[in-house]
Amino acid sequence: MIIPDSAPADDRLLLLSWSRGRDEVAFTEFVRRHLGMVQGAALRKTARPELAEEVASSVFALAARRAASLAEHPCAGAWLHRTAVLESSNALRRELKHLKTAAAMLTQPDTSPEPALPHAALPHLDDALNSLPEHDRRAVMLRFGEKLSYDQMAARMGKSADACQKQTSRALERLRSVLSRRVASVSITALAAGLASAFNTPASAAAGNVSAAAIAAAPKISFAAILSHIIHTMSTAKQIAAATGLVALLASVPLGLSYSEAASLRIQVAERPAATAPMPAAKAPTVKKPAPKAPGSRIQPGVGAEEADRTVAMLRKLRGRMLTSSQMFDIAREIMGLPLSHLPRALEAMADFTGLLPAGALRMAVFARWGELDPEAAVATVGTAKLDWMTAEAARHTIASGWMERDPQGMTEWLLANPNSPIAGALAGTVAMSVGQFDRETMQKLNGVVRPGYYPGKLELEFEMKAEDGDVAAVARRLLAKAPDDHRRDQLLSDAASYLARTDPKAALDFVLAHPDPRGKISEAALTHSIGEWAKVDMGAAAAWAWAWDHKGSGIDPSSQVWKHLGLKSDAEILEIVSRASDEDSRLRALGRTALECAAREPEKSLRLLSLLPDELRPEAMEGYGNIRAGESLIKASEWLYTLPAGPDKDAAIRGFAPVLAKTDAESAVIWAASIQEEAQRSELVRRLGSAWLQKSPDAARAWLEQNESLTAADRAAITAKP
Repeated sequence: MIIPDSAPADDRLLLLSWSRGRDEVAFTEFVRRHLGMVQGAALRKTARPELAEEVASSVFALAARRAASLAEHPCAGAWLHRTAVLESSNALRRELKHLKTAAAMLTQPDTSPEPALPHAALPHLDDALNSLPEHDRRAVMLRFGEKLSYDQMAARMGKSADACQKQTSRALERLRSVLSRRVASVSITALAAGLASAFNTPASAAAGNVSAAAIAAAPKISFAAILSHIIHTMSTAKQIAAATGLVALLASVPLGLSYSEAASLRIQVAERPAATAPMPAAKAPTVKKPAPKAPGSRIQPGVGAEEADRTVAMLRKLRGRMLTSSQMFDIAREIMGLPLSHLPRALEAMADFTGLLPAGALRMAVFARWGELDPEAAVATVGTAKLDWMTAEAARHTIASGWMERDPQGMTEWLLANPNSPIAGALAGTVAMSVGQFDRETMQKLNGVVRPGYYPGKLELEFEMKAEDGDVAAVARRLLAKAPDDHRRDQLLSDAASYLARTDPKAALDFVLAHPDPRGKISEAALTHSIGEWAKVDMGAAAAWAWAWDHKGSGIDPSSQVWKHLGLKSDAEILEIVSRASDEDSRLRALGRTALECAAREPEKSLRLLSLLPDELRPEAMEGYGNIRAGESLIKASEWLYTLPAGPDKDAAIRGFAPVLAKTDAESAVIWAASIQEEAQRSELVRRLGSAWLQKSPDAARAWLEQNESLTAADRAAITAKP
C-alpha cells in the first residue's frame, strides 16, 4: 500500500474563509476534499446511497455552522468522520420510526465499493473506529483519511515522525482487536488496505450540491442540536467527568460561535423535517443569503394547558432519576414549549432536585423559555428563587439569550437603564456575542456597559470586525486618539491588530508600526501577534520581514513567532525558507532560533537542525537547548545528557541544564556543573551554583564540600567566601 506524500491545502484556511467571509468557493473546496470519506462512512452505516447523501448534507451543514471552532480542530477529518457516524445513527433511527421495521430499510441493494476487508466487517468498521481514543482515531484519520505522510502528520500533531508511525501502528492494532471481537479475525494488512479503500469512497453527489445544501441548512441548526452533538460525541467517562461542569458549560456564551450561529444559550430543539429524496446532481440549488428574521419569529408558541399540565407532572416524577443526554434534550424541548403560566410551576416541580444533572440543565431550559416570554419577570425570579450561585449565574445567561431572541433592542434599552443590575454582565455578554444584530449608534451607546474583561471601545471594534462594511482601522484610530493612558492604548492596539490580522496580517503589522505611543515606542505584543499571524499565511514573506527588522536593531524582538511557526514545518521546508536570507549571519541565526523553538515539542528535530550550525555557534545554541529540555523534564534531560559524548556541546548543554536543576536539587546541579571539561566554564558555574546552595542550605552544602574531592581549592574557597 502506497500513501502519497503530497500535502493537502490547509483545511483551517478554508474554514476560516467561510466563517469570516462567507466564501462559498472555499467551503465547496472543503466539502469536495472530505465528501468521499463522509459519504463512505454513512454508506457503510446505512447501506442506502440516498440516505448516505442526506447524512453527508447534514454533516456539512453542521460543519458550516461550527466552522469557526472546527477551524481550530487539529484534524477536521476526524471530526467529520465521528459526526458522520453519529448522524448516520440518527438517520437510521428516523427511518425505523417511519417504517416501523429495520428490515424495510436494510433490504436495499448494497452499491458500496468492495474494499479489501471482509464484507462482514464493513458495518462495524466505523463504530469500531469511533470507539478508539481520540488520539488514536485522529492518527488513523490523518494517515488513511487525509493520506498524509508521517512527516506531514508530525507537523500537524506536534510530534516526531517516528512517534506518529508508532501511534498509528498501535491504533491499527486496537482497531483490529475491536473488529475481531465482532467478526472473524482481521489481519493488520487487510485492515490497512480496507481503511485506505473505505476512506476514498467515490462521492456520488457533486460537492457543489452538497456544499450548497449545507450552506442553506446551516442557519436552521439550533444551538441545542450543536450541544447535543457535542455531548453525544463524548465518551461515557467524559460525560461523567463533565457532569459537575455542565451548568458552567451552559453559561459559557461563546463556544467559538457568535449569537447569530448559536443564539447564545438558548436550549431549543427544533424538529427536523422528514427525509426527502436527494436533489439530482445535475441541478445545483441556488443558494441565497437567508433574510434576517424578525425579533421573536423563532420563539415557539406555547402548547395547550392540558399538554403543559402533563409536562409539569412529568417533571415532578424526575426526582432522583438519572437521564441520558437524549432524554434530557427531549424534556428540554417540552419545557421550551410551555406557556408563561406554567413556567413558575415547572420551576417549583424541580425545587427539591439536587445535583447538576438533570436539575441544573432543565432549570436552564425553564429560564431560557422565561427569557423569551417575560424576561423582566424571569430576572426577578432568579433573585427570589433558592438557587446556588452557579445555577443563578447560568440562569441569567440563559435569560439574556431568550431576551435577545424576543426583543434585542428592548433588552439593550433595559441594560442602559439598569447598568448595575445583577444580570447586567450576562446581558452585556450576550450583546457582545451578537454585535451584528445592532447598528453603530447602539454599539456606541453600549460602550460604557460592558461585560467583565471588556473595556470601553472594544464592542465598537468587534462590531466593525463583524460588519460587512466595517472599518476596524478607522475606529481604532479614533479610539486611540482618546485613550486615557498607556494601558488602554495597548489594549486597543492589540485588539485592533488581532481583528485586522484575521483577514490581512500584513495590514495589521503596518497598522501597529504606524501607531507608536507618544514616546515613539512600538507595542511589542501587538507586533509579535501580527507577525505570527502573517507567518501562518505566508512564511516566506514573514521571514523576510523578520530578517529586515533584525537588521534595524530596534531593541524589541517580535520575530520569535516567525521561527516558532517555521519550526512546525518539515526539515526540508525549514532549510528552504532559511536559505532565502540575504546573508550567512541571518541564515544561521534563523536556523538556530527555529531549532530552539521546536526543542520542547520535537527534541530530535531540534538536534538535527542544531547539528547544522558551525562549531563556533553551536555551543551557545546547545546551552539554550539544554535549558529548554530541563524546563520540560529534568529526568529526560539528564538521560539525554548521559548519552552525549564529552566535549563543547555537552559542556554547553550542562550550562543550560544545571541552573534549572538547582531550583529543586542543588547538590545534583553542582555535581553536574563540576563535570564540565572546560576549566573556566566549570569554575564559573560551580562557584555560582555552589554559593547559591550555601546561602539556601548552609549545613548540607558545607557537609558536601567537606566530603567532595573533585573541587579545586580555588573553587572551594570561592564558594565559601562571603559575598
